[in-house]
Amino acid sequence: MKMTIASSLLIQELIINTDPILSTTCVYTTSSAHYIRKKMNTSDFKYLSESAASVEKNANRKGRPHNERFPFQQQHPHATTHLMMKYSQLHVPILYGPQIPRQDRDDTRERCSRALLTLFVPWRTVTDLCSANQTWEDAFKSRQHIISVHSWKIIENIQLLHECKKDRDEHLLQVIAEAQVDNDAIDP
Repeated sequence: MKMTIASSLLIQELIINTDPILSTTCVYTTSSAHYIRKKMNTSDFKYLSESAASVEKNANRKGRPHNERFPFQQQHPHATTHLMMKYSQLHVPILYGPQIPRQDRDDTRERCSRALLTLFVPWRTVTDLCSANQTWEDAFKSRQHIISVHSWKIIENIQLLHECKKDRDEHLLQVIAEAQVDNDAIDP
């Protein structure tokens, strides 16, 4: 996953944030439901300064409801300038960079386990994902029960995409081999 400024801020906020709402969700789920807003404006400050009771009171008002806002914790480097906002609708996060490795190959299973743990298990420190005396594969097996049903569908789709690419490549090699046989059969 390529780290853009927004994605690194999001992960940094997830690690530092102590808000119970955000501390129990994984990186993938949080990034599909929230985004980083770079410049806070007066309405953001007003929204954040209102108490929970007045927010409930405003829920009965007409018009489009406010998107939920989550301030960064004070120890966060962008606590005074940025905030996290909830999308009106869920989005599909786009993962940049190298693809998640295949689960079914021995040589990539460790990297795959590490990537899946990072994306789909709630964590704040590396030890939440994998202890020092544990392999990433063992850590993934011991934490599988934490992964949501929705996240398992995404993981299965990632594996299915790998299988489709493998089948496509095998079919392409077969077509090329048949074309070479046909070309060899033609007499110049």
